[in-house]
Amino acid sequence: MIEEFEIRGEWWLGRSPEMKAAGGLHFNPREGAKLELNGRIRAGTSPFPETFILGESTTGDEITLYGCEPLGGTSSFRGSGTSSFQAMYIFNGIHFKSRDDMRFINSSVRFNNLDEWVGKYGFKQRIGKNGFDYLVGYKAPNRITVPIDDNIDLSIGFRYSSRPQGYKKYLLEQETVISFRSKEPIDYLNYSELTFHFQNLLTLAITLPIYPIQIKFTYIDETENSEKDIDFFFRLNQIPDINNPVHALHMLFSLKDIEEELVEYLQNWYKKRARLNPIVDLYFGTFYNPHMYMQTRFLNIIQGIESYDRRLGNNAEIDPAKYEKKIGRIYSKLSSRDKSWLKWKLKYANEPSLKSRLVRVFKARKERIVPMVGSLDAFVEKVKNTRNYLTHFDEELEDLAAHGGELGGITQTLTMLLESILLEELGFKPDKVTEMQRNRSRLPFY
Repeated sequence: MIEEFEIRGEWWLGRSPEMKAAGGLHFNPREGAKLELNGRIRAGTSPFPETFILGESTTGDEITLYGCEPLGGTSSFRGSGTSSFQAMYIFNGIHFKSRDDMRFINSSVRFNNLDEWVGKYGFKQRIGKNGFDYLVGYKAPNRITVPIDDNIDLSIGFRYSSRPQGYKKYLLEQETVISFRSKEPIDYLNYSELTFHFQNLLTLAITLPIYPIQIKFTYIDETENSEKDIDFFFRLNQIPDINNPVHALHMLFSLKDIEEELVEYLQNWYKKRARLNPIVDLYFGTFYNPHMYMQTRFLNIIQGIESYDRRLGNNAEIDPAKYEKKIGRIYSKLSSRDKSWLKWKLKYANEPSLKSRLVRVFKARKERIVPMVGSLDAFVEKVKNTRNYLTHFDEELEDLAAHGGELGGITQTLTMLLESILLEELGFKPDKVTEMQRNRSRLPFY
């Protein structure tokens, strides 16, 4: 997933196996998959008919390229020439001819820093009494399984590999794997959503952007009544640094901190994702885009806080029945033309203002926020003016808005506030959230 590779073989369109060409598939984690062929796999210059290209490697492996688009090619008077394609996804180990066939029973994922977050290892060592015997053994830690809904189980599992390195070294290595297993096969995009949501949980816990470094699907081969492991590859926006893992002491929380409540927390995280999705997208978007302008980060975070208050159902300044009566009295004195114009203008008149939403969210976490900002009223006013200025660029608000370092400080404070909201939704008690944020060794990544 994070390493380059090349596969040589023979390739063809799924619906035209009679027209094949030899060539090589090159995968770069930053650039994605590119297929270069010594020949053509479609006749003439007709529109590209499908998004599947199938292949068989020189070692006999089946490969499916999905989401393919032609990049170009050359032709010769002998009718051969070359052609090239890009592909969004690689499924190594299977041939798919239909989008409907891309359903799996299991997905296994490794993330950067997952080993350190889980913090469970199966190695044991013993030194003999004579000082010359040194024994190393391994027993995999117990698998942890949590049902996140009626159809999906999430598991934290472990595997190891052993490799002799000459006569002087022997490498034993453990890998921690997150698996999602469904009772019935489900679409690969469903697994992608489950994986990304867990990736966000790790990013929240570690306070650095986390990415998948290996993904495998398990396919049920009904003709052979067996399960087949499929390697899955796609382009990554960022390549994680796997050589500098984060120690658990520098994380906001690790598995050890939530293990007793793990079932509750994971079920909360997945059950609430539909309601929290807008907030989650805005918050984690600031982590996964390190080049985002500070003004955009601020707007993302403040929109996330505003959306959270809206999702709680706080969407009326006054009682809706009283509001309708008040509007009715106004409408009764207007012509039908003026009434139509005013009705459009007042469509959102009873919605709470940004200031009202901020005050409500901040006051619920006053003990956490006041030590960071001093005067809560002054902070809310500054945040409101900054948001309105960056949204409308009203010159009258320019001097009242935050800029430069002040904007950076406010953005970090708001990021920690939205972080605390997500921690509470996960299941942490407010006192525990306050303790975690006070004792942290690193501020949120931004």
